[in-house]
Amino acid sequence: MEDKVILKFVPLKSFVHPNFWYKLADIKLHIDKLSDGPKSIRALVSNGENSRVIAEIDCTAFNVDTTIVNTNLCCNGILLNKNTIEEFKITDKNELLKQVSVAHYRDLLFKEKLHCSSQVLLFTVFSFADFKTNKYYYWFAFPVLRDLTYTYSGAYRLLETVLSEQCLSNFKSELNQINDPFFIYDAGSYSISKLIDSISHSNKSNNFCNASLENIYFCCRDFSTDEKPSWILRQFLGYLFMTCPILAGKRINCLCLRKDVKFSIVYQVQIPHDELDLDEAPWIGWEANDNGKLLPRMADMAKIMDPLTLAKESISLNLTLMKWRLLPDLDLEIIRKTKFLLMGAGTLGCGVARSLLAWGAQHISFVDYGHVSLSNPVRQNLFLYEDALGGGKPKASTAAERVKQIHPSMVSTGYCMQIPMPGHPIGESQINETIETLESLKELIQIHDVLFLLTDSRESRWLPTMLAAFYRKMVITAALGFDSYLVMRHGSKMTATIPLVTIKGYKQLPGFRLGCYFCTDIVAPGNSVKDRTLDQQCTVTRPAVSNIASSLAVELAVSLLQHESRDAAPAYYRLPNSDDQTEDVPEGILGVIPHSIRGNISNFNHLITATEQFSECIACSKHVMAKYEQDGNAFIINVLNSSKILEDISGVSKLTDDAIEDIDFESDEE
Repeated sequence: MEDKVILKFVPLKSFVHPNFWYKLADIKLHIDKLSDGPKSIRALVSNGENSRVIAEIDCTAFNVDTTIVNTNLCCNGILLNKNTIEEFKITDKNELLKQVSVAHYRDLLFKEKLHCSSQVLLFTVFSFADFKTNKYYYWFAFPVLRDLTYTYSGAYRLLETVLSEQCLSNFKSELNQINDPFFIYDAGSYSISKLIDSISHSNKSNNFCNASLENIYFCCRDFSTDEKPSWILRQFLGYLFMTCPILAGKRINCLCLRKDVKFSIVYQVQIPHDELDLDEAPWIGWEANDNGKLLPRMADMAKIMDPLTLAKESISLNLTLMKWRLLPDLDLEIIRKTKFLLMGAGTLGCGVARSLLAWGAQHISFVDYGHVSLSNPVRQNLFLYEDALGGGKPKASTAAERVKQIHPSMVSTGYCMQIPMPGHPIGESQINETIETLESLKELIQIHDVLFLLTDSRESRWLPTMLAAFYRKMVITAALGFDSYLVMRHGSKMTATIPLVTIKGYKQLPGFRLGCYFCTDIVAPGNSVKDRTLDQQCTVTRPAVSNIASSLAVELAVSLLQHESRDAAPAYYRLPNSDDQTEDVPEGILGVIPHSIRGNISNFNHLITATEQFSECIACSKHVMAKYEQDGNAFIINVLNSSKILEDISGVSKLTDDAIEDIDFESDEE
């Protein structure tokens, strides 16, 4: 009797390119989200060092198209990525491997025949991705049936026993015409055939029933350089066991093709005669780690990722996770693309910039004429003590630089510019400089999308308000009192068709009918610091008020950007004398979008109000727009020297005069 030896196989070794984890992160964060179902992936099989065959995956592993015929280098796989580290730890790995393997082969054998022979190969990647630390825990498996033991009675070189030198060239020629990793060679007819032509899944008992097994060679492309076959052959033998019952208990010739064909090895393998229940039989194949232990591996991408890329991905993580469950329709791209211009880099400006950063904004510009003083850093969170030394650094440029230090991929610029203000006259010597400032300010407003008015005086808000209305820009205003605040959006100048919605207890105001910051005024702004004491000149406010107002300003702007009509989104106000039986106000993606929010922390409440556009507004009325379009900078310079002309142009003067004439003055009778 021939001596039979248990056939041992060289396990495959996995190799994961870093870009695979980048791709997995992108798919998980933006596509799969909470889904942890199996994903089809592919690996490339090649010969590695120390006789080990390597299965490597990279970012292209996810490009799976079942209609494409696999090449001899492809191996099909299943990725199972869990949502939590706890799930990854407590999952029964052996049960998981059995479920995945049985499902794969059941699906494979349900088909009439193989689409291509590489479907015989299977690997599994079980993983957990920790996006906060950029660490990826994973475990490869190359599943095979545990209880199938193969013996062999001999091994010899292909050239020595099967092919002569003359036949070898013919064999190579035929071999080059077939790309399948597994195929059948008939030594009797010197012909090669594909598995799809030799093995049927629907009629297994007929497979090789009339074949002369001594002339049949079951071939596999084996990249191992070891005398022992690789794990690839073991998976192939398992497939033959499941599809060719006639081979059970028989000896077959297995040809492992090496890179150099003449060094290929033939093993005479005994197929076991065991009867196994595919659904109950245990599976093995988990890969040992670098220490030889059956434990998962960990890829720490934080150590090799570019710091700027790492920062960018980490910063956007919280926002991306919002789309998983809470806000699937949130449009983060529009926030990234929007260019924000902050008029004022003080307490409000710093707070707004911080919140915009957290929302994923990529373009923030500052306009401010001031310098950092020693009292600023404790209230204005973009500045440090060092910024106030030596007379103080310019606020605008310092704020922009600090934003880029916080988020290196930000596009941020500071413009040290004094905003021309009504009631602050200019002399002849200042006209050219003022015109240059006006041109710069107009250009800035035109190239930005959203304007935040965050300055500390009423008159400094007039020119940006007027220009933004003229150029039809979205405007958000935040203003502070001692213990109160106002946050509002200016009415849109973009007319849009807004369906009329009737809601019990409320009146709807389309965005283009909403007022601006000055629409409730009947007096033109003047010099608010003239003849004022120090406490009246400075913005004296309770410290937390600015943080509340700046946060609400950003949330209001983001809510508008998410609305389909942008700043033309309607607002609603409560009708007087309406009872408590009111309906809910329609919401956008992020909730209600008010016109204005007036808050007071002395009693910790706020009011949601809406104000209609004032036809005689000193900043946004059609009279002011027409005058600016007609006279341009000359009109603005006239306003700077005498703000009273605004009342005349807008019609406020006539309105007040008419109102005075209508008053019935009665004289006292003696």
